[in-house]
Amino acid sequence: MACSSDKTNQEASRLSARGESCRTSGDCNAGLVCVRSTCSVGTYNLQPTGKQCVLVACHEAKDCCPTPPANCMFLQQSCEAGLTFDCQSYQTQCVCDGSKFFCEGGKCTQACVPSDGITTDTCRFQGPNFTCVGNKCVECTKDADCPMVGSVPRACKDSKCQVKCAKDSDCDPFYRCDTTASACVYAGCKTNLECISKSGNPLAVCTNAKCDVPCQSDPECMAVPFVGVGTVMPGIQVCVSSHCVDVGCDSDDQCRILNHIAGGGKTTAECQPVPAP
Repeated sequence: MACSSDKTNQEASRLSARGESCRTSGDCNAGLVCVRSTCSVGTYNLQPTGKQCVLVACHEAKDCCPTPPANCMFLQQSCEAGLTFDCQSYQTQCVCDGSKFFCEGGKCTQACVPSDGITTDTCRFQGPNFTCVGNKCVECTKDADCPMVGSVPRACKDSKCQVKCAKDSDCDPFYRCDTTASACVYAGCKTNLECISKSGNPLAVCTNAKCDVPCQSDPECMAVPFVGVGTVMPGIQVCVSSHCVDVGCDSDDQCRILNHIAGGGKTTAECQPVPAP
């Protein structure tokens, strides 16, 4: 009959299974590691694909045309029967005019018409400072087109009004104010806590102004947002060469699943190579 001390020693020597508590990886069964006081698998057996999910509304201008109304077949039949008014209705409502749209970076934008002195610039509906330049609506062409926001002046850059900074707090996180040019420039991180806030991973550190998550096993890396063209969607990270990196995607269906996109819609999600920096 085993005494109570023998039973205690047996419990102490028993290694923890997956999902059970631990203090170090030595407390876990073979093949498991201790992550956040819980025994977990050490590797997910996933390799980065070099691709990312992006939301895509178009590949060419005609993809941007609105869905034709349900009565198009009736209008076409009436037109073929000789009804001139229905021919005009069919042409305006059912026939796609790709010249009225642009497809850039998977996003649809509507072509514009500048003011002719009688009719209003069609870009004005986006804002009083928008104007039609080269069939595209732009927010500005010069600094004078950009009104101040409160007491903060703005400048025109790449046809968009941007803050003309006077101090670092005028800029987005990880940017600083170049007071000589009055422009926000990328500066990177300064503290570990900044990187923890950005990644949601308490293991994140700031090294040489760049956020990094050092690791020894995949579970130390967390599912974090990654940004594609026009989208933010969850991404899985794994440990590669002691650093957490995004796995990415390997199929369009995976991207559609992540974004809860059903078939038949105008917008879909695609798995595309990550653009070169």
